[in-house]
Amino acid sequence: MRYAVIDLGSNTFHLLIVQLDFNARSYQLIFRKRVYVYLSAGGLEAISQSAAFRGMQALLQLQSLCRAFEVEEQRLIGTSMLRSASNADAFLRQVKDRCGWDVELISGQREAQLIHKAIKSEVKMSGENLILDVGGGSVEFIIDVNGQLVEAVSVQQGISVLRAWWGRQDPPSEQDVSRATTWLDGFKSQLQDILRAQPVTLVGASGPFEILSDMMGPKNSYERWEVLSLLDKVLTSSLSDRSDMPGMPKSRADMSIESLFIVRWVLDRFPSITQVSVAMGTLKEGVILERIFKLP
Repeated sequence: MRYAVIDLGSNTFHLLIVQLDFNARSYQLIFRKRVYVYLSAGGLEAISQSAAFRGMQALLQLQSLCRAFEVEEQRLIGTSMLRSASNADAFLRQVKDRCGWDVELISGQREAQLIHKAIKSEVKMSGENLILDVGGGSVEFIIDVNGQLVEAVSVQQGISVLRAWWGRQDPPSEQDVSRATTWLDGFKSQLQDILRAQPVTLVGASGPFEILSDMMGPKNSYERWEVLSLLDKVLTSSLSDRSDMPGMPKSRADMSIESLFIVRWVLDRFPSITQVSVAMGTLKEGVILERIFKLP
């Protein structure tokens, strides 16, 4: 069966079309498409008129692609921005009216469970691990021990949230760094159980880790010092210099500061981490795996 998942994220709408094989309990990738919508460009409080327009145009485009690939069933998932925005209901009604699609809103805890399901199927994990999914609106922190989810917390300290609050210089000044560190430290009370862990490996998914993989070359894992060295280089660079760095995706050069700053903050809070791995799977793959193990 041709099956599609669309993740309506705070920054991007991401379509994944796969061929499900229920007998083999597997799937084959057919097509993927990411559209930068920046639904949360003005913060998580409300979706701006221009962002709502970009979002609808993106969904109409993705719907055309679903038809072209003869998708038989699709599932749309809304996360942090659509959980938080005061006018999210109006946007979701527009999606229903114009596309005929219902969007399922999931909690941060549910999002973390799906992310863990996807990454566990991709990465063989032993010992204690920290899984981190950095999105535009929220960051999911997951403690895994030997492949089992032990603790999961979702906090609204995502890339767009930090960007809307920060008002930094480019590159960030020492004062900018201090202010942003203090802001992120303000979430410690929500992360008490997570911060007690002593993970050796950080397994990262989504934005900043895709940047790291593009810039450092795809490997099974990176040494802590390698990652910190690259982070320091990027976080002290201007936009023009970042855009010219080998492997830096042009579309992410600007917000790479917020994205990678969050990763740097996490590494500073977990000195026990010696290895960093990048996982390709995230929420969408978790949804697909659940569908495979459900009767068609």
